[in-house]
Amino acid sequence: MKMDGFSSRLISRDYFQAIIDSMMDILIVTDADDRITFVNKTTCEYLGYSSEELLGRDVKTLFDGDPLDCLQFDEILERSSFKNIEKNIRTSSGRYLTLLISGSLVVSDDEVQSIVFIGKDITDLKRAEEKLKEYTEELLRKNKELQDFAYIASHDLQEPLRKIRAFGERLMKKYKEQLDEQGQDYLNRMINASERMQQLISGLLMYCRVTTKVQPFQKVDLNRIVNEVLSDLEIKIKEVKGTVSVARLHEIDADPLQMRQLFQNLIANALKFHKEDTCPIVEIESDIISDNSGREICKISVKDNGIGFDPGHSERIFGVFERLHGRSDYEGTGIGLAICKKIVERHGGTIKATAQENKGAEFIIRLPVRHEMDSGGS
Repeated sequence: MKMDGFSSRLISRDYFQAIIDSMMDILIVTDADDRITFVNKTTCEYLGYSSEELLGRDVKTLFDGDPLDCLQFDEILERSSFKNIEKNIRTSSGRYLTLLISGSLVVSDDEVQSIVFIGKDITDLKRAEEKLKEYTEELLRKNKELQDFAYIASHDLQEPLRKIRAFGERLMKKYKEQLDEQGQDYLNRMINASERMQQLISGLLMYCRVTTKVQPFQKVDLNRIVNEVLSDLEIKIKEVKGTVSVARLHEIDADPLQMRQLFQNLIANALKFHKEDTCPIVEIESDIISDNSGREICKISVKDNGIGFDPGHSERIFGVFERLHGRSDYEGTGIGLAICKKIVERHGGTIKATAQENKGAEFIIRLPVRHEMDSGGS
């Protein structure tokens, strides 16, 4: 079908008008004197004005309280374009929206004919950023409280307990013969309770320090770490007639003190929860695997032949103060595995446990081989 020039221009104008009105972003065009000459449908919807109310208006008046001249128009004229400048714009109801504004000049015969502004509404994003900032500040505040608690636990709480134990032991030593059987029993219970309380406080302090007393990551030879732990546990291993076999382990980026804590807790646990009629055997090995992103992961296995546990408790055992066995059967505070989990998570890894009752347990730890060495992993 043949069309005359006027019809073609009309269709072309309507066509482009439809495209512009379908834009999700605000579009404002001004002349060289900052008077609005064109707005799209989205602009009217966002601001609550009709196009008639906006056309001919000084664009700066839309930014009342956050004037557009802060965009430094002279600089814009020199640059011919600008990108991603945050500005607040006021709607007809008085509510403010935060826009991410970009723009450019339309120049003809070396003279500015108009300025095109495109604004993306980031109000919800800014609110989310503010909430995240508040949440971060709250976390920092709570972390400070945790550090304060750790200080109190390490000083103010432990000192009275030391005195209770010390005087209780003195009473037992000096006046034991003057106490009847019931009196001696009461005194023994008091001393034992204060000792357990001191162990609990020490465990909590250690748990807190996993994140409050961190060291920068460095290259750590896990063989050296495990050998040091085995040296510390030498007497315990002999007492239970245990065997700890260690395959060749790998080198990773880590906090050496926390790696020592990790293996100390896992090996000590494996030795402690052994069967009465069976000498404990602990096997430690590691392998390098890749995760889905191709990153190198050190997979560590700590396996024993002990009493194991109900598979249904494989997550519960990592909780603070969680105990699957009575205190009379096995000593401890129930914090050791919680510390292990916190250490592993601080290193960006995972720890899982698999077991069956009376058939031993295996702890699988996956840790990234490499970290940014200046990050400290925190």
